[in-house]
Amino acid sequence: MISPNPPTLARAEGKFGIDPARLPRAAASGSKPLPLGIACGQVQTAGADRRPVRVMQKKQRKLDPAYRRKALELRRNGATFAQIGAALGIGRKAVSKLIDRELARQEQEARENAGAALGLELERLDAALRVASAVMNNPGVSADKRLRAIDRLLRVEFLRCRLLGLLAPTKIAPVTPDGKRPYAPPGPPTDADRLRRIQDLLTRAGVN
Repeated sequence: MISPNPPTLARAEGKFGIDPARLPRAAASGSKPLPLGIACGQVQTAGADRRPVRVMQKKQRKLDPAYRRKALELRRNGATFAQIGAALGIGRKAVSKLIDRELARQEQEARENAGAALGLELERLDAALRVASAVMNNPGVSADKRLRAIDRLLRVEFLRCRLLGLLAPTKIAPVTPDGKRPYAPPGPPTDADRLRRIQDLLTRAGVN
């Protein structure tokens, strides 16, 4: 509820310790009501004058890409969140957010680069496909050249399918480390195997 008698300059000086030199000119006479923010006591003291500046600097650090890269670099070098925060002048939670944002940005950039590279390779294969198709469908070209064009066309189509992941997965049979014999996993041990194992242990222990 707003008071019917809003505080004036004289009241504000006594209650809040406000320096008259810092107040707007409209309140200099002492008879006019003070602005709402000042009347409610929302006036910074001398010790808090630099607080908005510090808050603004922290927000700028959170948005600055250089701070994100620096935070991630320090983290990869083994620094803790507390050490990174002390180096950058921010809190531990802010450090965690910076690192998460930088990792997400790098991941997104990698996906975009991979997509761009895939698109470029597909454009090149399309150009080769058009040339091979033109030679194959040209009746004035010799049969030998047309057959070679068909081979190139099939090769290009294979590369396109492999780039786009359209080929069926290749089944690879497990083999021994030398690659010469099929690998067979060992079966469960038999009683004879267990007996030989026990005898071997007794022999090593010197028990007859």
